[in-house]
Amino acid sequence: MQIGKLQKILDHDSVKLVSNVQTSRGKFDLWFAVDRKYEDYTVDENLDAFLLGLLPHAMVLGEDIYLEGQVSEKLYYNLSRYYIQVKRVGNPDWHQISIYPSELNSSRFTPSGNGVATGFSGGIDSFCLLGDYYFKPVVPEHYKVTHLIYNNVGSLGEDYKILSPKDYIRVSRFAEEAGLPLIKIDSNLNDILTGDFLPTSFSRNAAAVMILQKLFSKYLYASSHRHEDFLKFNEYEVGYMEHLIFPFLSTESFETILAGTEYIRTEKTKKVAELELSYKYLFVCINSKIKDIKNCSQCIKCVRTMLTLDMLG
Repeated sequence: MQIGKLQKILDHDSVKLVSNVQTSRGKFDLWFAVDRKYEDYTVDENLDAFLLGLLPHAMVLGEDIYLEGQVSEKLYYNLSRYYIQVKRVGNPDWHQISIYPSELNSSRFTPSGNGVATGFSGGIDSFCLLGDYYFKPVVPEHYKVTHLIYNNVGSLGEDYKILSPKDYIRVSRFAEEAGLPLIKIDSNLNDILTGDFLPTSFSRNAAAVMILQKLFSKYLYASSHRHEDFLKFNEYEVGYMEHLIFPFLSTESFETILAGTEYIRTEKTKKVAELELSYKYLFVCINSKIKDIKNCSQCIKCVRTMLTLDMLG
């Protein structure tokens, strides 16, 4: 796999970062796009986002990666030394590959942003994270969430092109009431990584946020499991690998942090129930048969949440 030089394309309302990619199966463009007002914070020096986003695809194809541009030295080291091996534990059909960047960059970006980003789905995990890192009266200054991120990288499944606009409106309304700016990051990554979303969910989301390394120094990711759950590791439950994977998705300028690993599900649900906005915006549903953004009250996550809330009174 050859990842071409990064190009920045501007139009009246967005900035798009594009790389032409060549594999044994043909050529395509991978792109990430964000609102034009964030142009000064986009990273066009490094191919970090493209390397991380396409790494699972290269491992599935069994192709080494050659980059026509520089990448973060820290990211390169962590991916090549550790991440690839860890991912193969949970995905034994993926291949061991090597990464060959044109140059390594060990410098921090300027401007060096101190923003703290997190994604928001409206579920128990993301609400709990905001309870600790935004709504909580005392939050360490450099860990308090400053922005919400909406990554359009495939979490809504095959119908994401239809559901995403509706879902974005829901999250936008929450962000406005919570007093947090919301940044939408679009990408065609989901058209390239055509397999199940979950095995690549961490790398997809981290890759998207990496295009804004000049704005964010930290990316908080809501954990779905406790530290202790790693001992129950099951290759079919990708969430159990969170603790191994996340330390490797950082650069010199950008740190990924797994948040909420100290709680069991019941504790998280109790904390969320204490947040006023959760009564209006809690969204836990995974029922793919409902072509709308609402809780069905019938799927396993809806029932689990209702039962937990009922038991908590």
